[in-house]
Amino acid sequence: MMKLVFRNASFVVLVMAPLMTSPGAALAADRASPAPKAAPVAPTTVTTGETTLKGEMTCAKCGLHEAAKCQNVLRVKDAAGKEIRYYLRKNSVAESEHEKVCGGSAPATVTGKVTEEGGKKVVTATSIKFDGS
Repeated sequence: MMKLVFRNASFVVLVMAPLMTSPGAALAADRASPAPKAAPVAPTTVTTGETTLKGEMTCAKCGLHEAAKCQNVLRVKDAAGKEIRYYLRKNSVAESEHEKVCGGSAPATVTGKVTEEGGKKVVTATSIKFDGS
């Protein structure tokens, strides 16, 4: 065994490497044990099962003033009273109900698949029902 020590002002690196007797032995060792493949990177989107959420629907642009384009957002209170925002993916279901909340808000129930993208919760709605309608 050969011991190599690298010193830097802030840390010391200790490398233990087997001592090879010939360059051919090193080449044979490389062929015998292929380099491990990198693990696949986990996607940033995590899919969950379809769920039903109840809260206050508004527009990200007109109601919350946080987006450049209109998009439905369902604001839901968790058990501790903290607001969780679910951004509705633009699809035919979300688009057909946007007029009801653009510039205001309304209590609504949304059913769909929840994912997380870029730190935001996103719902692909399969149905939207406004309370009282």
